[in-house]
Amino acid sequence: DAAENPFDPGEIVWSAPLFDGASGATPAYDGERVYVATAGDFNAIAGGQIIAFDASATTEVDAELWRTNTGGEDGFFGGISVADGHVYAATYNFFAGTASARLVKVNSANGSVVWQTPANRTSSIPIVLGDGRIVLSTGIPGFGSLPTLQVFEDLGVSASLVDDTATATWQDDGDGLIELGEFEIFGGWTHQPHIVFDHPLTGGPVAFVGSIDVPAGNQFFNGYSRLSMIDLSMPFGSQNSILSAYNGAGSSPSVSGASLYTTGANGVVAIGTYCPGDFDLSEQTDFFDIVRYLHNVSAGSLESDITLDGTVNPSDVIEAIQRVEEGCD
Repeated sequence: DAAENPFDPGEIVWSAPLFDGASGATPAYDGERVYVATAGDFNAIAGGQIIAFDASATTEVDAELWRTNTGGEDGFFGGISVADGHVYAATYNFFAGTASARLVKVNSANGSVVWQTPANRTSSIPIVLGDGRIVLSTGIPGFGSLPTLQVFEDLGVSASLVDDTATATWQDDGDGLIELGEFEIFGGWTHQPHIVFDHPLTGGPVAFVGSIDVPAGNQFFNGYSRLSMIDLSMPFGSQNSILSAYNGAGSSPSVSGASLYTTGANGVVAIGTYCPGDFDLSEQTDFFDIVRYLHNVSAGSLESDITLDGTVNPSDVIEAIQRVEEGCD
């Protein structure tokens, strides 16, 4: 519409300088504002910033709403989460141990820092669970750090670390140091877990988290080779907190419906709901699956011979209806 939208499809409406380095800076959008976190200037020992832009702006002059320097010398190398009027981001620090970086909460309306708390270094995006907890995949196997999945509790004006897979599964060899091989590895600085907030198995949040192998010689950047399904209603390391695991792949998963996709040494792996009655591939079973099956029968599809007796007959139709009634596993 020439009056309401004078821009052509694909035209750049505005662009704005960040004045900082940017790496892994996935923007976030809440319907009104666009947020991005910067890496800062490592050589100048200047930390990263969080910036908000007006998504409805039509000029660069009107675009930037606020810019917040969170006060540290470390930078943001990942994306931002938006929840309940706040933005959350985590930093990567090139030095020191597993509490040398920061998890930061900022007011999305004005950019004021609500709190910041020590965290393990990461370029992952914080995941806000909605029950007062925040999940963060962190760390690297070396340089003073360890790969670990951390959980923080948002206390309103402050926050604290309440669970950590490295410390929760640590079996000390007697020297008092948490070292590779003494704990179960979950997550890492380059890993983005996927969380199902109300999983049917638990009724609560479940995390799908990758793990890396760290062989002798500490080859730091091996790929993810396992994907675990973790019950977040239980403390890390507790019995039965690992609901299941897949060995062979475990990169940051992507999800479509009830199917999850991850990668490993042998390529892409699809992990999904087993649903023999899902004839219309909707990832659920209902009346439309029966309609689809009967359509396949009328079309002469060989797949309609469910009983594998060489013909499509009433026995196949009865079996199809039973599969639909049984639902998905």
